Amino acid sequence: MIADDTWRESCLDQNPPQARCSVTRRGSPFFVGPDPDGWAVFKRNGKWARRHIHTAWPGFSTTPLGMSPPPAPQGNIDP
Repeated sequence: MIADDTWRESCLDQNPPQARCSVTRRGSPFFVGPDPDGWAVFKRNGKWARRHIHTAWPGFSTTPLGMSPPPAPQGNIDP
């Protein structure tokens, strides 16, 4: 398991946001989905298992780029 907070760090905490934040094609290697902080799951050999573990964070995915997300709900702590 590795902490995964890519969207917040690259698209919300930076002003201006990084260029990859505007990529909307899911198949692109530059795509960063608007998901809340969580954990990325890896296999024993170190390869990504293509799984994430996230807790609910209402309003997170609709936060405008370069703006702070709404306060994290209880139980959702920055990994």
